[in-house]
Amino acid sequence: MADDRLIPPSLRDTNGLAYNEMIDKMGSVNLTPLLVYIIDIVAESALLHLADQFHILGNEGWNAAQTTDQKRALIKSAIETHRFKGTLHAIKKVLEPFGFQVNVIEHFQYNGAPFTYKIVISNFNEAIDQAQKLKIHDLVTEFQNERSEFEIIWIDEGLGAPVPVIESTLDTIETCKVEAAPFNYEKVWDSETEEIWDMVWDSEAEEIFNNRLF
Repeated sequence: MADDRLIPPSLRDTNGLAYNEMIDKMGSVNLTPLLVYIIDIVAESALLHLADQFHILGNEGWNAAQTTDQKRALIKSAIETHRFKGTLHAIKKVLEPFGFQVNVIEHFQYNGAPFTYKIVISNFNEAIDQAQKLKIHDLVTEFQNERSEFEIIWIDEGLGAPVPVIESTLDTIETCKVEAAPFNYEKVWDSETEEIWDMVWDSEAEEIFNNRLF
């Protein structure tokens, strides 16, 4: 509190002293809760309202977010993802909060039909159930352009049970399993024979890769 002796005698009455005390109390108020746009420190209870403000509710990110950190990251990237909505950059950006390794393969890279592409997602840290995969699928649908068709290929690195693959408008659903980084496949799960078979990356293997895995 300011020294009362510093207050001019003409203001040093009951009202003046009370006003001085009130000013001191206002100076000690914690204003941090008002800093709502510092997303890393804002109260968790404010995140839903910020998500509404930045237009990432529903299939635009909120439904797919499972943790508070993912929600904060989605809010922080919302302006950029909406700015580039309808581009591959927006798709990669909106998937960043989930910790995936994302590779996009456009149709000319695998002799696909025009306006089709594949999203290969790997290195996810935690097990992802089918419901969560569908939410990610809806998220990509929201940020891609209207004319395109896509597939999401989920690759679980290591050996074990096959991983289901989500598709959008294409009819077939394959399963796959690999033990290698994306695009450097050494072993692939064959869903027809339920065997793991070796693969060498050359022109012949590339054709097999495109026809069998995708």
